[in-house]
Amino acid sequence: MTKRCSWVKVTNPLYIAYHDEEWGQPLHDDQALFELLCMETYQAVLRAFFYTNRRKGVKMIFK
Repeated sequence: MTKRCSWVKVTNPLYIAYHDEEWGQPLHDDQALFELLCMETYQAVLRAFFYTNRRKGVKMIFK
């Protein structure tokens, strides 16, 4: 049995494949590194978008 990190959802085959085949593997290919940089940027933008849409509710919680 493969030992996996706690964030891996055992029921999601995409998480399992990502963890087992990509997570923690060093990259030396410029194209692959650029792809990861772009994906991290997209993720940050999406996170900011969702937060902005919920900002009013979040502010109310902390008042």
